Amino acid sequence: MKEIIRFDFGNSTVRADEGFLKIERLYKSCHFMWMTELKNKWRREEEPSPYRDFVFGEKSEFRMALPAGEYLLRLHFYDPDERHAPFTVRVCSVTPETAVFEGAPCSETEIDVLQGKKLAVDIPLYHREGQVAVDLIGREGGGFFIGGLDILSEGDVTFGKLFDEAPEEVLPTRAQVMAHGVFDPERALSMCCEWLMAHRTADGFLGDYEMNKRLWYTSSYPLRTLLAGYELFGREEYYDAAKAIFDRFIGEQLPEGSFTQAYRGTPTATLTEEELDKVRRGNWMNLADIGSMVAALCVMCRYAGEPEKTSYITAVRRYLDDWAMRYRRENGGFDNGWVHGPAKKVYSVSTATTALSMLLIGEAIATDRYERTAADAVSLLSDRWGENGENWNYIFDGTYPGHDHYQNVLEFGDGFYTMEAISAALALSKDETLRKKLFEALRRYLFGSAGILRFLADAPWWPIQDVWNNSKSAGNPILLCDFLKYGGALGASEQEMETCRSLYELCGRFLCTPEYAEKLGVMAEDPKGNLPFRLHSIQSWTGCAAAATGFAGLAYANMIKPGILYRR
Repeated sequence: MKEIIRFDFGNSTVRADEGFLKIERLYKSCHFMWMTELKNKWRREEEPSPYRDFVFGEKSEFRMALPAGEYLLRLHFYDPDERHAPFTVRVCSVTPETAVFEGAPCSETEIDVLQGKKLAVDIPLYHREGQVAVDLIGREGGGFFIGGLDILSEGDVTFGKLFDEAPEEVLPTRAQVMAHGVFDPERALSMCCEWLMAHRTADGFLGDYEMNKRLWYTSSYPLRTLLAGYELFGREEYYDAAKAIFDRFIGEQLPEGSFTQAYRGTPTATLTEEELDKVRRGNWMNLADIGSMVAALCVMCRYAGEPEKTSYITAVRRYLDDWAMRYRRENGGFDNGWVHGPAKKVYSVSTATTALSMLLIGEAIATDRYERTAADAVSLLSDRWGENGENWNYIFDGTYPGHDHYQNVLEFGDGFYTMEAISAALALSKDETLRKKLFEALRRYLFGSAGILRFLADAPWWPIQDVWNNSKSAGNPILLCDFLKYGGALGASEQEMETCRSLYELCGRFLCTPEYAEKLGVMAEDPKGNLPFRLHSIQSWTGCAAAATGFAGLAYANMIKPGILYRR
């Protein structure tokens, strides 16, 4: 038998060796997916795939749309640091409608992994019909973990689709996009705004979810899109919808100026001191997430009338002065605030979202109060930029690989925040030396040998990844627009400008065409019926739909009126 596919389970930021397909806990493919929410953990950077990291939980199910045939499933386990309790692997036959853990069993295997010992377990499978589910079930009060899975077969295999409604991850060709795609950002932005209006919840939330948490940062880009729609189309209902959510947001600000990472649904004014302490102990109050939402609130300050405007400005200043500045370090970067305890080191995303908030509030209310602090932050982010296009990434505490490093440019899920802070500073900074430095970072990010434009040589968009990275990629046309806007004055070559013009049109046609943009999660609708995974969760192709629609909406708005993201 030969290997037809090799899955490496874990976090997408943990590199997979050539020949392996990284599968996150997030939705990635219509051909195979985890059916329940998981966690992941990395161990050793120097180990080969699939032994660098693993996913784990109490129990879960991995489904594959394998055609009928004879297979060998080879499961890989390794943890050098911890002894895990034994658990059960059950291989089952399922249909799309089969509930999780209720498939027809084909085999059952007990797994017992010794600490520090690599274990590969072979499970023969004669698959007659339907789809294949691999159930991993903890017992004796423990859970399961798994690092990888190989599928072996005598012949070539073509995977089917697990669910008919799931979008294919195959991109159209450049020729198809140029022939059938339509560059119409006005129509696309209008559709985005209407979609966002229709997807507000009854209790006032607009965003995405993770493990039952409604995360504020997923609201920030949808809200900025609605405000752009309000400015460009004069639709008061977009402003009113945004205002209702911002009013809830500032109502949850804590006395020290912070906000919790997730929407609580309970105003702070109604809480006792005992309840406030419980909120602080049980929640993250991290700068990376909340900085995005505060940046959106800064944009709202451009449009709001009194008395709301004063309330919004006061909330922003309390957050920046009383909370965020606690976590500023000597090099100009920011730690990630409170993550069940104080964060331990400078983090690129918290630095970027804090700088963005400072830049936007400075523009909105005409103050230079935060100008130097924001400049120091974006200058730090642009230091050590690789000539090949990779940025120097200040990692979040304890994440892979355990030290700061050059970041893969396809990690849009984190990397876009750095790029947006640079974009805002290019638009708003009066320091020409800094702007030249930032533009050079942008030029490398686009045109470097490892930069993002190399992926567009034969494709109309960047590779389809998991829903997290896909959603942020929808903002990339903003960076192409920046290059065209500032390149003439800041030293871009005519060849670079011409390349950027043609790719901007190509990407614009892709993003403005709903059937293509849906592959990124833009305006993606939850499937109908009683499916065996949580709808609008990170297990679904709609898991980041609100965020993706927000990122795309800002790109559309910037196509209509370049600079609208940072100035009215």
